[in-house]
Amino acid sequence: FFFLMIRRPPRSTQSRSSAASDVYKRQNVDTVFENHVHAFKRTKPLKASRYSPDNGTVYLGDGAWGAPINNCKKDTSEIFEEQESKHHAWIGRVYVDKIEYQAFDLSLIHISEP
Repeated sequence: FFFLMIRRPPRSTQSRSSAASDVYKRQNVDTVFENHVHAFKRTKPLKASRYSPDNGTVYLGDGAWGAPINNCKKDTSEIFEEQESKHHAWIGRVYVDKIEYQAFDLSLIHISEP
């Protein structure tokens, strides 16, 4: 599995670019951790800005790392599994054939399903 952490994402609740996501997919990036918008989010697996369950890249919001949360306008497109203006942390479990992510808020309450 291949993970990427970036500061200013080409894909976020505020902007979209399929050019970068195409590069990520060519490089076999499974998950991109985004560190700009400061909001809880998880996309569906995407390739060229479209849902691609078999070979897409999942984009996860960063949890804000203690910074103020951005009150982002909720994206109504169908690319998001989940999104909310909330501090959180991701826990990933890597298995031989899959990756599962769960999110927890600052009280360690589970807020996201794998």
